[in-house]
Amino acid sequence: MRYKDIVSDIVRWIEENKFRTLKIYEIVDKSGFSRAHINRLFKERTHMSLGTYSRMRRLSASAVALRITNEPVKTISHSFGFDSTTSFIIAFKKQFDVTPGMFRIRKFWPFEKMTARYDLLETIRHLDYRIVDDVRYKPFLTTFCLEEILDNLSEGESYSILIGRSTINSRFIDNKNVGLSYSLCSREPLSNVKAKWLSINCNLKVNELGAFQEVIYAGLLPHIGITRNKGQDMLRLNKNGNCLTICEYLIPFVKYKQKN
Repeated sequence: MRYKDIVSDIVRWIEENKFRTLKIYEIVDKSGFSRAHINRLFKERTHMSLGTYSRMRRLSASAVALRITNEPVKTISHSFGFDSTTSFIIAFKKQFDVTPGMFRIRKFWPFEKMTARYDLLETIRHLDYRIVDDVRYKPFLTTFCLEEILDNLSEGESYSILIGRSTINSRFIDNKNVGLSYSLCSREPLSNVKAKWLSINCNLKVNELGAFQEVIYAGLLPHIGITRNKGQDMLRLNKNGNCLTICEYLIPFVKYKQKN
């Protein structure tokens, strides 16, 4: 097995277990190598130690959770394996320069100090993304099932869909527990003022959207260090027969700084 595959397997296991504080010996045992060897190999590939990477992924995921759920800081702290709310607040402020509470309510949502999932880097290198200027369009039909919009679309036409948060499970487990709503937009703009968007070209089936959002929010946005603006993400999709194809994913943003 190639060393690259070994590291990717380890980081996927770290991701699956980011809801608790992993001990270094657990990660070493999972790798099947000596501690010195796997530490050296891991740092060569990720430029971080095992412990630092594990902690940074927990903090990065908790930062996303603060923005997409209404769960109390105490609950999020517990869900990501911190010993106490106090230790979580201290670690969070040290990394992001603000408390979890302030991070949640601030106008902009910065990804610059987050750590991207190492196992997603190869995927995001092949993403076709660019900056575009476009207006926001007026929503007129909202549903919890994207496929329900199908009957309102004409064959071969392109449509804009806004993504909103709708429901949240009673106990926070993972970002995937956040329910989403989808609003079909008319061709009438909310205003004539254009906003900046990060546009990501794609060719997705509707059931692939969740996995693609994981690549974006745990991979691409931390990797390029985007500062996300307020407002909903937007999809562009086409109707082809009885199928919906998502061809573009757009994120409102203020700025980004490509990381090394």
